[in-house]
Amino acid sequence: MNIKIITTGRTDIEEYFKLSGIRECTKLSHHPFIVFLSDGDAVNVEIISDPRQLIELPPSTKVMAQWGGQWRSDFFQFTVEDFLEFIKKNPRKDHHII
Repeated sequence: MNIKIITTGRTDIEEYFKLSGIRECTKLSHHPFIVFLSDGDAVNVEIISDPRQLIELPPSTKVMAQWGGQWRSDFFQFTVEDFLEFIKKNPRKDHHII
């Protein structure tokens, strides 16, 4: 049995990765990540608040994250691989933890 995980949310993740604090903060307590880990028969849903833990997960892991704004909060969907590719294209700066 192969379980297909379908997430929802915005997919314009470049701005999310740049502006949300995902690379600068060691703990995003108010807006943690929801990760969906599948072993083929089941999906384990976990909440992670430290972005450094994301890059330790399998690249195909689906992630949802909320970006709180002043007037509204949006959910974004991406994979760990999307985040790793962004990091590769945008090398770490002094204020980044990742």
